[in-house]
Amino acid sequence: MFKKSVLDLMEAVPPDCFNWVIYKKDLYKYEKLPDTLKMELENVYPVWNFKLRDALRLPAEKPDRTNKYTKFKSNIDYFYKNVINENGFRNIIPVDSESFIPVKETQISSVKEKSNELLFYNDTHDIVPFNGMKKGPYKPSAYSKIQFFYIFHKDDLQIAKVMHDFFSHGLPPFKGLYHFAKVPYNTQGNFSIMFTNKDNPLDEIEREMIQRDFQPDVHYFAIYLSPHSKHHPNREIRSIYYRIKELLLKRDITSQAIDVKKVKAALANDKSRYDYSLNNIAIAILAKLDGIPWQLNTKLKNELIVGIGAFKHIDTDVRYLGSAFSFTNNGKFKHFECFQKDQTDELAGSILDQVKEYVSVNNHIQRLIIHFYKNMSKKELQPIENGLNNLDLDIPVFIVSINKTESRDIVAFDNNSEQLMPISGTYINVGFNKYLLFNNVRYYKDSRIGKIDGYPFPIKLSIRCTHEEEAKDPKVIRELINQVYQFSRMYWKSVRQQNLPVTIKYPEMVAEIFPHFSGNEIPEFGKDNLWFL
Repeated sequence: MFKKSVLDLMEAVPPDCFNWVIYKKDLYKYEKLPDTLKMELENVYPVWNFKLRDALRLPAEKPDRTNKYTKFKSNIDYFYKNVINENGFRNIIPVDSESFIPVKETQISSVKEKSNELLFYNDTHDIVPFNGMKKGPYKPSAYSKIQFFYIFHKDDLQIAKVMHDFFSHGLPPFKGLYHFAKVPYNTQGNFSIMFTNKDNPLDEIEREMIQRDFQPDVHYFAIYLSPHSKHHPNREIRSIYYRIKELLLKRDITSQAIDVKKVKAALANDKSRYDYSLNNIAIAILAKLDGIPWQLNTKLKNELIVGIGAFKHIDTDVRYLGSAFSFTNNGKFKHFECFQKDQTDELAGSILDQVKEYVSVNNHIQRLIIHFYKNMSKKELQPIENGLNNLDLDIPVFIVSINKTESRDIVAFDNNSEQLMPISGTYINVGFNKYLLFNNVRYYKDSRIGKIDGYPFPIKLSIRCTHEEEAKDPKVIRELINQVYQFSRMYWKSVRQQNLPVTIKYPEMVAEIFPHFSGNEIPEFGKDNLWFL
């Protein structure tokens, strides 16, 4: 909650930035304030949200990477000792337990051994993406003729030269785009685009692109140096980032946006490690050029995997669903789509189209696996079941619901470790086909946790199947959880491991950008390309 009232902030903040507000400890929606409170705006205080943060140009909070487990347990111990353990509380709510509930051994399992192994060049193994990339990516770009060009504001010419030097020669220990990601880096003189209108550059950029001679046998890649943050408080300026991506996709051009302000801040600070950012940018560029930075070390199966993620567009208050399809279980994804939340038939139709394509290529499909961002309703599942029946496919459909926020209502602690965080890959059956999956970098009992890695809480999964008996098979459950665990290692936007599988994360990223595109459609080139990284 802000200490300043709505009235105090009105001069600096547009009215659509206010969402929830507080008046004398009561919570209200700003747009539904009673008339009596509209007369006392000096006593109404806004609850923090991202739009308010951006409008007031407040700095983004750094993610907490300290040990959440020790702090969480300490807070619970304090609450038990000073609140629950008081007689007054027990008289109202008779709490019998005097300690944490021990987890039975029969409830604890772990993913398969070496599930965290990734494959790099020449099938070399590693569990840390950054270390594995030193051996070379699993597969270089599918294109042999690649040409980079820059799009930048005239004030940022020097930054364009700096980035060109970084990609060509590196910024130690980053050794350059080719030496790290095996992407040949080449630019052509007088091909880059310099615009003058910082707040409305689209027309200018489009005119310049028409004048460029794009060769059909060359794969072009744009480096867009953005003078504005994609979180800018002004909606129109914020949309420039997305509209430039769309403009380029319509010309079959992938792009990588770079925040100019972040580069300038890094150059101004001798202790800054911009080479970390360059590693991540290089990984994303390779993936966007249809290369494979690393791959899962797993045997292929005849199954189709669908990921459905969601993002609620703040400006329109509409939730969009993104989808991603995998024809293999090695983490390579293709065909991205996006829908509004209520377009359940369209979503089902898209899934069924991919099932038909899969069967036409592979002849046989053993099962359909759907990773869903929430519990899937009967209304959402029924069109898919009907479609499979129409295709004469009697196959099990597994729905793995993945809560994208870390579980805090149910958390487990490893008392055999000072860190209290359970070993990565541990999962606990908490009943009713629900599981906690611990997904972190504590791979061994004595693993050292780096400051950047952090101590993530577990993610919560629930598993069900249209063939109910199959959801009761511990072997099948382990395979499905193992898959979620492995897919979290396929995030090609960073060399650091993520907590959420790309089956949820990638579609969510698509759904975040999609509403900014004209015509409510992803350009055809973008449906089979990782342009959103």
